[in-house]
Amino acid sequence: MNVAHTRPNGSDASCLDALFLDRVTSRIVLLICAALLALCVWEFALDVFAS
Repeated sequence: MNVAHTRPNGSDASCLDALFLDRVTSRIVLLICAALLALCVWEFALDVFAS
């Protein structure tokens, strides 16, 4: 009985860790995309002001 109870807990913990990692990676990806978008906008603004 104890083994049956510990296995779901372990799987739940690993699932929570996976969800946490997914959230962290998604935030990193969003930050990278936002940085690239800001860079593109900045380059476009420089081109507009330069001309």
